[in-house]
Amino acid sequence: MQGAGCSCGSFTYCKYTQYAAHIQPHTLNTSPNTKTQTLDATADGYGRGEACRTLIIGTLDEHHQPLALLANSAVNSNGTASTLTAPHGPSQQALLQQALNGIDHAHIAALQLHANGTQLGDAVEVNAAMSVLSDAARSRPFLLHTCKGSTGHQEAGSGIASLQEALVVLHEHTTSPALHLRTLNPHVEMAMVRRAAHVARQHQPVVLLQASVAMGVSSFGAQGTNAHAVLYKGGMDDTRVMNKEGGTWQSSRFWVLPPTHVRGCLFVY
Repeated sequence: MQGAGCSCGSFTYCKYTQYAAHIQPHTLNTSPNTKTQTLDATADGYGRGEACRTLIIGTLDEHHQPLALLANSAVNSNGTASTLTAPHGPSQQALLQQALNGIDHAHIAALQLHANGTQLGDAVEVNAAMSVLSDAARSRPFLLHTCKGSTGHQEAGSGIASLQEALVVLHEHTTSPALHLRTLNPHVEMAMVRRAAHVARQHQPVVLLQASVAMGVSSFGAQGTNAHAVLYKGGMDDTRVMNKEGGTWQSSRFWVLPPTHVRGCLFVY
């Protein structure tokens, strides 16, 4: 059977000016030291990163061996978040529950965090993820992975960057150390200890993943869009992880306003 596919990509270019340097710490929550200290107790924002990334996504066929399978994906809104650095935890929980619908949580061995280096935002994300994913019995520690310490926050390219970093984790069967992580945020550490989670750190033993596992990937947009994808690495004939109820990408209609308001707007000239 002939496979079909498409390519998607992103490009982020950082141009610093005297004006931008003045407003960015207040509007983009960038770190004064330009480092993204994800999950760290002293995290104070993110360092920007440039990106030029692309992915090829196609249907599964017998002629090509994919890097990973897309088991499912989901998108929702950040809800009633207070500020850019205070995300809405229940919305993130609902997102994960939607993406994992029909998937055995025990197969999810790792999570690629969006975490952009803010003390509150990182803690909210980890606690939301642990509340959803901790209900499964696992023989190995649940691994948390973050790449922004190494790549910087690539903004429009951060989602595809997280996907590509997750592919590396699945291929290498382990997570790389979180750069700039010295002392864990106590609120993050509490959630990790309670849920038996692990994050790779420098000068610590490496925790290996099994050969056939699934990994979640989270990405949260500044405009309020939350997205999560589940990637699976295993045999092409192994469909234990795949969602049997169909993907979230199936056609649906969403109204920006309630239907009654939309109908009323049709008569405004």
